Amino acid sequence: MSIEVPKVFISYSHDSLAHEEKVLAFSEQLRADGIDTEIDLYSPWPEEGWPRWMARQVREADFVLLVCTAIYYRRVSGDEEPGSGRGVAWEANLIYNELYKGKTEIGKYLPILFAEGQETHIPAPLQGHSFFHPDSPEGYEALYRRLTNQPQAVPGRIGELKKLQQLRPRAAQAQHNLGLETLAPQADDTESKNFFSSYPHGDPAKENTARFLYSNNTMTTYQPIEIHILGNNTSDSYEIQLSVPHKRDDFPKHPLQIDRQALLIADVDPQKYGQLLGEYLFTGETKGDYREVIAVAQASAKGIRVRLRIDPPHLHDLRWETLRHPMQGTWQSVALTADTPLSRYILAQDWTPLTAVTERPIKALVVIASPDDDSLTPIPEAEIQQVHDLFDSLEGIEPTYLQTDSDALPTLEEIDKHLAQGYHIVHFVCHGLKTKKFNVLCLEDEFGFLKRVPTQRLISSLRAPKKKPLFCFLTACESGGRTNKEAMIPMGQELVSQGRIPAVLAMRDKISMKTAGMFMPQFYRQLLSHGQVDVAVSEARVLVQDRHDWHVPVLFSRLPDNQLLVVEDKTETDDQISLTSSQRKTRGLSGDLFADIKEALLACDEIYKMGELRSLFQIEKLRPWRFRLSVSDTPDGQAGLLIKDLLNQRNTDGENALVLFLQVLRDQRPDTELYGVLDTLAKQLESQQQQ
Repeated sequence: MSIEVPKVFISYSHDSLAHEEKVLAFSEQLRADGIDTEIDLYSPWPEEGWPRWMARQVREADFVLLVCTAIYYRRVSGDEEPGSGRGVAWEANLIYNELYKGKTEIGKYLPILFAEGQETHIPAPLQGHSFFHPDSPEGYEALYRRLTNQPQAVPGRIGELKKLQQLRPRAAQAQHNLGLETLAPQADDTESKNFFSSYPHGDPAKENTARFLYSNNTMTTYQPIEIHILGNNTSDSYEIQLSVPHKRDDFPKHPLQIDRQALLIADVDPQKYGQLLGEYLFTGETKGDYREVIAVAQASAKGIRVRLRIDPPHLHDLRWETLRHPMQGTWQSVALTADTPLSRYILAQDWTPLTAVTERPIKALVVIASPDDDSLTPIPEAEIQQVHDLFDSLEGIEPTYLQTDSDALPTLEEIDKHLAQGYHIVHFVCHGLKTKKFNVLCLEDEFGFLKRVPTQRLISSLRAPKKKPLFCFLTACESGGRTNKEAMIPMGQELVSQGRIPAVLAMRDKISMKTAGMFMPQFYRQLLSHGQVDVAVSEARVLVQDRHDWHVPVLFSRLPDNQLLVVEDKTETDDQISLTSSQRKTRGLSGDLFADIKEALLACDEIYKMGELRSLFQIEKLRPWRFRLSVSDTPDGQAGLLIKDLLNQRNTDGENALVLFLQVLRDQRPDTELYGVLDTLAKQLESQQQQ
């Protein structure tokens, strides 16, 4: 295939000498790669004068590249001071007139964003169209393919249309297939009645939509589904296997093909990128398995907890948070709704019990490191103040700050000393770097200079305390370049897999200060409201979904249910208990019966595994108490807490919670000796409670 040499004009503003040099280097790189570029630096004294020279360049060019910065945008928009940036303003008028008169296609004009550029700097007529980041190899390649008309893939031959059988289900069956009939409000649900009163009645479609929206707003129960990608770091051959934990894990493995080049081209379009990932994952037989997985999950829960388990380390650099999946005939985003919270699931390498936090206040160690070093961009004061404003305003969190230019410096020694006191959350605001040997966090030494801390040394600090942190937040915001992505993602994986941190939120790339300022407060407030870390991440992403970097936060977790905090449920719903004063009355329990029940509980495996214990409380009999489950570090303590918490609780039918719990444990063991023991204890307790 012959490729014609395109003629390209680069329009930019003279922001600074450094910016001019960067544009010149960009132009020279394109010329070295066969592109005929033109910028004003090549023609400093045009004989025809600047206005005619610019008009000719715009008219004759095959493409016009607009290097968009804040200054460029002001000048294009006419907001610059009179007399400044007349060249850019003139070029903008030429471009606007060309577009207005329809003389050229809008695809001729390509916005260019260097590291400091933002989508908001793109001129209004071009917003919503493709733009390019030539600072990165992927972005440069995507631009080069566009300029040279070399798409990554060539469409194959179109075959003959297939005639498919048509099904015409009855209205009621269609409603059942969509799962909407289960979302109808209960007769005694006041909140639901108020919600539906604003919707017109008599229109089934609108009523079903209302029910669907109400269900999404009151989501509390989730069924995990696992998408397991198998492979290694030395091959591009992968397999995929789906499972529904505790329900079905016998789905077969299927081959998985991932076209990384196609993903590179789609990198500038998160929606297209996410659909490509979805098409790779959910195709052929895997698509049928996924439909079955969804059906199994939806049969017992309102929400679906998506756990991505990715074995090949090099696949973690893909933008999995943009993933879209086939739902109701369309490709829908997984991570942009609280219905389907998404996390990258890291299989635990030890048997350390994972227990949700019940203590209050939540203790947070906030580490803000901006060391004095020419190789690093200082963290802006506004960004530091943003972090302070957030943590100082969060009710229920008690922050301690280790910060540059303060009495408590962000040194490794200070971190070790504070961690020994016991913290639930560690929030880092600093640079991450990738060296030849290690991924490092950029902290400080005692004199305020750069101290590169390898991930393994940080892991040693986090694992040392008796009371270990349960959550880490790694962010670099606008304080660095692509090295942050290269360091923070593997660092997040290692803190979970080797550091035994239950959950880590890391930035895949740098995140803008505006996005961080919206995301972080929403995340922490939602986490404090319900305690589920993956749901909180999804709810925060929804708030920033119109931002170009909404998918940058990545959650790594080894929590099966992602319940990080135990939060008292203050919302009255149809399946929660409503105790009268007589039902709340404490009833005694004989010492012998207490000892027998405790011994029986300790004989049950579920008491040793918090994930399985929590899953028991999703069973209908026990669901009223799912938010009242206290946790202990030892099986003996956990058994005692279960007896104490459930003994004096009854549901609306007057059934005792501890009796129901013993019956559930009993029914898990139909053919064992323990079945008879639990059955006898349940009957003894029920008899004693009735006296």
